[in-house]
Amino acid sequence: MFRVMIFENNIFAARGLKSAIAEVPGEIDVEHYSNEKDALEFATAEKIDLFIIRASLSHSDVGYSFVKKLRNTAAYRVAFVVLLLAADDDATVRSAYDEFGCHRILTDPINEETFKEIVSIVSGFKIVRKDEERMTFFVNGDYKPVRLSEVMWVGSNSGAVILHMTDGKAIHLSIMKYSLEVLEIMLMPTFTRIKRTTLVNKSYIEDVDDNKMLLKLRGVEEIFKIGAKYLPNVVE
Repeated sequence: MFRVMIFENNIFAARGLKSAIAEVPGEIDVEHYSNEKDALEFATAEKIDLFIIRASLSHSDVGYSFVKKLRNTAAYRVAFVVLLLAADDDATVRSAYDEFGCHRILTDPINEETFKEIVSIVSGFKIVRKDEERMTFFVNGDYKPVRLSEVMWVGSNSGAVILHMTDGKAIHLSIMKYSLEVLEIMLMPTFTRIKRTTLVNKSYIEDVDDNKMLLKLRGVEEIFKIGAKYLPNVVE
């Protein structure tokens, strides 16, 4: 079941969005809220896959407040957010992308076909099989789905967080959006920390020398040093 939350003050607009989503193939559950407190409580208690939020860039706007609080919640720092804006000038749209890290921004009047296409594409990112589990990251101005089974380790240096992939490629993330502490929470229990600057995918651990505090990952030439406080993370 793919779960969507609509945060919209206008009940008629919300009904229109729900009707459009009903035409998207797949099992999609839709919740509608206009009260920030109730919406946050529900999102905290449940697991929402996509947020559709009416907001402006005014700090007094309830939608603005809701998105900011959502992004300050560990579970939703990289959740899919589609922002609905009344303004359509490029400067405002760019500013909203930068501030909220949205997947998409739609400006009034909302194009229903575009909206349905976005919901359809995003709902397709929800993969059930564990080895196919994906997570989305904000990369170079857009969201990129990454298969977690293909991330061998994560390192932090020079103001960047880097995902090291099985194909030898490296995906660079902004440390302002993704601190290693945030990623550690997001990637548990598949990944574990072995030192202050490194997380490893446990499924790739090939050997551990607990005396020398060294770790070898399958398919990686580099030998990793394990921090003393993190040794229990990789030693039974």
